[in-house]
Amino acid sequence: MNDAISYQDVLDRLHQALAPRTYLEIGVRHGDALVHALPGTKVVGVDPRPNILRPLPKGAKVERVTSDEFFTRGLASHHFGTLPVDLAFIDGMHLYENALRDFFNVERVSSRNSVVLLHDCLPPSAEVATREVPRGCWTGDVWKVLLYLRDNRPDLDICVFDAEPTGLGVIQGLDPDRPAEEFESLARKYRDLDFSSFSDDLLPSLDVVRGWPAMRCRVPPDPWRQVDDLSAAIVARSSYRPSLATYARRFKRAVLQTGAGLALAKARASVRR
Repeated sequence: MNDAISYQDVLDRLHQALAPRTYLEIGVRHGDALVHALPGTKVVGVDPRPNILRPLPKGAKVERVTSDEFFTRGLASHHFGTLPVDLAFIDGMHLYENALRDFFNVERVSSRNSVVLLHDCLPPSAEVATREVPRGCWTGDVWKVLLYLRDNRPDLDICVFDAEPTGLGVIQGLDPDRPAEEFESLARKYRDLDFSSFSDDLLPSLDVVRGWPAMRCRVPPDPWRQVDDLSAAIVARSSYRPSLATYARRFKRAVLQTGAGLALAKARASVRR
């Protein structure tokens, strides 16, 4: 990866740049990504078995259900009312069909100005991109979602931020009124592709964006200003100051990216074995 910018840093900066009115996160786990949401943003996380280890933003809700159940039960409108999902982060089950279905469901509750982020789009090797869960890092075959969308949704604006450790897809130009896809038949076509389809076909065609200045230019500032009053979010963003916990996370990442930090991480890994 280039410039050693982590996906957590990108999430933090995107929240500050976009000031979304609503934020939906699929796959909460410890709550590390939820903490980046600004005051004034309605925040909802979805995870059937979360293990929250961080203080979450005030008012944030975590639904302990699967993403399929979340959408089937209409919980997006329950939490966000008539507002669409302005910013969504999909980081749930790392299987192609699950992630693709999450995207379709998110699109239906979004607007044409919404931004969808998809984690694990740049797997570093075939070993971590399997459909079986290995020991250690696992991206699964989420990359197939971008291959599917490239082939079947030319209307979308898709790029991938080169963010550590496994990339962050950015999807814009959504169509919430698009008729439902014939999901199962289309999904089968891509499900059994091997990693060579990523390295030889998808990767050369991807629009990979490196470095924060270039990343920042790829998303419009306050895209929902056109459709609704954004004053509360703008005030919240202007008065926002990162918490001590945020500064601590940034310091820890900076240390771990040094030679000494990498050596310490390798030593800890060898001890665990």
